[in-house]
Amino acid sequence: MALFALGLREPIPSVAITGRVPWWAFSGGLFGAIFIGLAIFLVPKLGAATFIVLLVTGQMLASVMFDHFGWLGLTQRPIDLPRLMGIALLIGGCVLIRR
Repeated sequence: MALFALGLREPIPSVAITGRVPWWAFSGGLFGAIFIGLAIFLVPKLGAATFIVLLVTGQMLASVMFDHFGWLGLTQRPIDLPRLMGIALLIGGCVLIRR
């Protein structure tokens, strides 16, 4: 990524611009590194399919929570029966793939 950034030849953002960025916008690099580390460690133990299904299910569950509570400035969309059914199907899929 550093080589890619150098290749783009974009100027480094000023402190004033960086100060206007929300705090959570900087978490992408940290979470990306954690993801790569976990993938290297867990894929040999769980298998690729289980790792990916758990990853996608976790992301979908988090997105339902973000919608429900309106986190990060999102429009609130309460959890309703179809979303609960989707959550149940996601968890069911995890169980079936893990077997």
